Amino acid sequence: MIYTPFNNGDENIYAGQVVAVSRGNIFNGDYSLALPWIGPLILGSLTRLTGSVEAVFILADFILPALIFYLLYQLAREFKSEPGLAVLGSLASIFLYQLLTKINPLDWLEPMFFNFNRLIPPQLTFVFFLLFLLSFVRRTSWSGILAGLLAYVYFYHWTAALVILAVRRRWRELILAGLISSPYIYLALTASPDQALRFGRLNGHFFEPLTTVRYLFMIGLVFWSSLAKKIKQFFYGLFVSAIGLMNLQFVTGFTIAPGHWPSSTFEPLVPFTLVLVFKRYLKKFWPILLGLILIYGLINQVRISWQWRQMYYLSAKDKAIINEINNFSGRPTVITLDKRLNFYLPLYAQARLYLPYGSYSKLSNNELWQRWLCAIQKNNLSELEIDEVLTDTQMIGHLFDLTFNQGLTVFSFGKRKLPENKIIEAKTALKQDLSCPSADLIIINGKIYETSD
Repeated sequence: MIYTPFNNGDENIYAGQVVAVSRGNIFNGDYSLALPWIGPLILGSLTRLTGSVEAVFILADFILPALIFYLLYQLAREFKSEPGLAVLGSLASIFLYQLLTKINPLDWLEPMFFNFNRLIPPQLTFVFFLLFLLSFVRRTSWSGILAGLLAYVYFYHWTAALVILAVRRRWRELILAGLISSPYIYLALTASPDQALRFGRLNGHFFEPLTTVRYLFMIGLVFWSSLAKKIKQFFYGLFVSAIGLMNLQFVTGFTIAPGHWPSSTFEPLVPFTLVLVFKRYLKKFWPILLGLILIYGLINQVRISWQWRQMYYLSAKDKAIINEINNFSGRPTVITLDKRLNFYLPLYAQARLYLPYGSYSKLSNNELWQRWLCAIQKNNLSELEIDEVLTDTQMIGHLFDLTFNQGLTVFSFGKRKLPENKIIEAKTALKQDLSCPSADLIIINGKIYETSD
């Protein structure tokens, strides 16, 4: 078994962009450098310098959480918090915010990934968002500059920053942010409908009640607290922005994967807010609470690491396949229906994917669908195996969720399976000789074969 810091999920997709940048394949890799750019460019440049994407991600996993803690601490100090409470609020945000999103208390007993502990993308993007919040509180011109740059960091932080500036009527910074992010706006407006669907576009005019009530409750707590007027205004702007963005589709008729706004942008600041709101009651007990948070964080990390330990290893067979691919000249195009292997090949093999992950591919939905049918046909699967591939929720279902499941709203988002009519259509098409894009290699049952295209 060979250790890898990548978890065979979204982390691999992000790392795939980083590796593409480090190899100079900025716009023609399997995971094309789709917007946003800054994160992959920074990490890709470091990977090129060090020669190891693993080293960059491991090092970042030590540096970025500490940087997030430091920036949260500085934000708390801007709000006149005592040092001890500032430390408490910062660590509460890092370790507790995902816990507070669980409605069922029994879920609190289950181990969970800390977004700010093992996942580099949210760590890096949140650093930039905190820099924006600090400059916003300090009323420097950097708030407008950073708000604009957030367009090239993370869509959800960028839109949050723009709405926060608008809510607080900081028009000069808002105009500056708009000018800086105008190239991103142009590219976003010219994106194909297929790309929009794969990034999570949902159509319809509907109201999102759960987070609306949650953030109204937070506004109420802030209102009735003893915080200074300036601090209250900051949190009003923050949570009003959250409510507005979560209900954006009520006005525009569409939204983009709205769950990312609370999970990545606003929820991390809920524990931070609660510590400030209840600081008069926490002054005497903050050392005890701090100790409990650290103990919880340590126990949770040990449990989740043990539970998911297999995710972070490549088998000897996987490594042998990667080595064999690297012995081929050039960058061969490889077909595999193994999701795990398909997610690791861009990181460790000099190869092109026949089935790139759709959100970061320039292929149209029809082209991607045709490739999937061809890959299934080239694998010579039995009827039972074909049915297993077409009903899988982790790869083909996840990829084509919004493409073929029409009429989804935020309440039904995430079916992650093909509709029955599409499965029947696929099985009918597989009985014919398909016209397929060329490929060089195909992996079947752990063995590599050259194709006869």
